[in-house]
Amino acid sequence: MSLLGLLKRKKAPVAERNVKILQGDAGFSLFNGTDYVDSVIWNDVEEVVAYKVDCFTYDTIFLAFKLQGVERPFKVDEEVCGFPLLMESMAQNLPGIDPDWYFHVMFPEEEEAEGQRTVLYTRN
Repeated sequence: MSLLGLLKRKKAPVAERNVKILQGDAGFSLFNGTDYVDSVIWNDVEEVVAYKVDCFTYDTIFLAFKLQGVERPFKVDEEVCGFPLLMESMAQNLPGIDPDWYFHVMFPEEEEAEGQRTVLYTRN
């Protein structure tokens, strides 16, 4: 199954959320309904880490963006509308990201690896 096909498949019902990602030329923005939450500018990204959270009946993949000059990482999960497009944009704007990273995080080779953080990108 393709990566986008896997992402489009619903694993389990989740609480209704109106959170979405909107892509821009220089990065992306997160909105809750029509309310602006925050933005990420690709040039400010120092590191991207992916990890899986076990939600008992399903798992959720998170991305944590460490940004230049910001102490706390910017986190977004795969349940947010626009996540597949974010993955494509991330691959285009942050060089060296393994195109199969989602599969490696979702299906770790060892069961003990669940919850392990995988660094996808580090700025040189």
